[in-house]
Amino acid sequence: AYHLIKVIDKYAPDCILIEGPSDADHLIKYLGNDGVVPPVCIYSSFDDRNAAVSDDKEKYRAYYPFLAYSPEYAAVKEAVRKNIPTHFIDMPYAMQLVKFGAKERMHKFTEDNGAEYYARTAEKSGCRSFAEFWERGFETAFAADTRDFVKSVYMLGKYMRQLSPSDDRNDCREAFMRREIEGYKKSYSRIIVIAGAYHIDGLTEKGKKITFPRYHKADCGHYLMPYSFAETDSRSGYGAGIPFPGFYSAVWKRLITNSPAPFEETAEDFIIKTARYARTKQPVALPDETEALYMANSLAALRGKPSLGAFELIDGVRSAFVKGDINTTAAFELDFLFRLMTGLGAGEINIPDDGTEQIIPPCVADFRAICKKFRINTGTIVRQKTTLDVIKNPLHFEKSCFFHRMEFLQTGFCKLESGPDYANDTDTSLIREVWSYRFSTAAESKLIDLSVYGGSVSAICRSLLTERFADIKSAGDTGKFMLSTYVMGFSEMTSQFISDAFDIVRSDTDFLSQCLFMSFAARLLTLQKLSEGKYSQPLCELLKISFQTAAYRITEVCQSAGSSENGICSGIRMMYSISGTFPNECDRHLLLQQVSEASDSTQTTPQIYGVCLAICAKAKVISENEYCDNIKSYLLSADGDGCAGFIEGIISTGRDVIFTSSAVLQSIDNAFSRMDREHFMAVLPRLRRSFTAFLPAETARISRSIAELYGVSDNKLHGSISFTAEDIIRCGECDRKIRDNMKKWGLM
Repeated sequence: AYHLIKVIDKYAPDCILIEGPSDADHLIKYLGNDGVVPPVCIYSSFDDRNAAVSDDKEKYRAYYPFLAYSPEYAAVKEAVRKNIPTHFIDMPYAMQLVKFGAKERMHKFTEDNGAEYYARTAEKSGCRSFAEFWERGFETAFAADTRDFVKSVYMLGKYMRQLSPSDDRNDCREAFMRREIEGYKKSYSRIIVIAGAYHIDGLTEKGKKITFPRYHKADCGHYLMPYSFAETDSRSGYGAGIPFPGFYSAVWKRLITNSPAPFEETAEDFIIKTARYARTKQPVALPDETEALYMANSLAALRGKPSLGAFELIDGVRSAFVKGDINTTAAFELDFLFRLMTGLGAGEINIPDDGTEQIIPPCVADFRAICKKFRINTGTIVRQKTTLDVIKNPLHFEKSCFFHRMEFLQTGFCKLESGPDYANDTDTSLIREVWSYRFSTAAESKLIDLSVYGGSVSAICRSLLTERFADIKSAGDTGKFMLSTYVMGFSEMTSQFISDAFDIVRSDTDFLSQCLFMSFAARLLTLQKLSEGKYSQPLCELLKISFQTAAYRITEVCQSAGSSENGICSGIRMMYSISGTFPNECDRHLLLQQVSEASDSTQTTPQIYGVCLAICAKAKVISENEYCDNIKSYLLSADGDGCAGFIEGIISTGRDVIFTSSAVLQSIDNAFSRMDREHFMAVLPRLRRSFTAFLPAETARISRSIAELYGVSDNKLHGSISFTAEDIIRCGECDRKIRDNMKKWGLM
């Protein structure tokens, strides 16, 4: 880039042609605007709605990144500054898709014999890698003669080309660029063509005649979007990049401001920043920093480089900062240095929209308009909070839908801090939603990346939801999908998928999946009733089908519960509950018939038997005396594990029997008394979990009943240990630390 600017200044061209997407020419003047801060990229999309690429009619996208020191970007900046006509001449992305398809891979030089060439080049030059060879021969050679420099780069590309396999895509691209160059030669006489050294012979030699395909340009989109340093790092997989773009960008800033030692000054700055970070972990003295810079300079001289580079900086920090064996020591200093050299930030695009051309996609303009409508401040990056009453306030419901859409698109713009999360079954008893949100360029970059799916936030969501529904095969996922579309404000989409939803629900024979669907459907119907005053009839019909399908499977699943026992218990309880809320759709008589059969079966597991027995008692299928007798009989005959499971089922479903019948409480006590200490300790965690269903006042009431049973004061059962507020706070802190460690160790 440095030598290119000198060539432009000396040659004074009347036209500059750049290897870049030719159908994105209109973005050049914006790319060279001072409001653009690299790294940025040209985002190209193609919607294959006319099946020009394949019958799948997929949506495609590609990125053309620019760093501050990219030769193409430097040329654009110079051209805009000097008002030189500039054009991209490479084959459009959409044309390449139509010509070659999306799945055909370009032959990369780094594969096969190319990898060997890279390795041999590094070996012959005494470097550890080709990247180190490139830095020594080219990146640090800004003081070399420009003609010699360009010749060296050209010869490197020429040899690479000779050793590369034949590539139809490259041949086609070069033929397209040749055609473009010939066209511009008719209007301009002094032209500079800027292309990769690999392509130069292909642009100067005549090749075979190629026919270029047609495509609908209306199906294409081209926009500018911010890009991150990490995405341009060759170590992250970007084949056309070089490692450590953050380091070279810092060098470039000093180079173009005529710094006498741009590499050394940048290295010094990075050493200081790394030392500052390292001091948060261990002592780093000023002599260590001095030694790191001295070592980097010495290594550069030893390696015959005109200046130290990225690899000498790394070696210098490793030598001076890392204490002990590098193979056994956690080198956090180097980890930070690598992140710093890659670049920690992203680019910016701060160009006012003059309305003449679209440099940002319509979906971003839509996002900004919605933020303005809801008075969401996008002029600050400070995280803000808002509370929404989605039931009573229609405007709040609209705002909630917008936040849910942005969260669905994973833009990082907003987060639900508290409030009902119906899809994930958390805090469903709450009414108000509390959202936090923070504007960042990353949110808009994500929208740009998704712009191929639609021209607005809602259109993108609809397209992605349609794609997602096509992959749904279970009733549970169908219910979750329908509830998600509702909270995003797309209730009308239900009619779009209702026919397929009926097929999925009818064909799904999994009991737990049907229970999930019923749970989601019941919540969705309740929300519809609150907001619209009526139920959706197709959804009511779906709920009816799901309820019947699950009910007829109760006896079978109760006998083969296995690890799904807890889920089956929850499902049966849920079915009993919604049969009271939606009596027309959920036939309680059918449910009770199936539950009675399950409770009569000797194959039903203890916990499920307890649930079924409690439901029969609640619905008056059996009398209270029969209920108590069944409990006593089972507890007298069951082993310890059976008692624990049965009690868990009884308490979770019909805990009131504990208060109304002293005989039941006595039976439970007798069952515990028969257990030996070892067995009792084994089932104790499960029993404790069961009794957490009781409120503190209810626990005290049970305590008094047990005290009466033994003829003692209930104070004796309360225990002798008391806790202060400070004790509870300390225990809470300890609990949090334990949870954090368990998460870190992957135990939860």
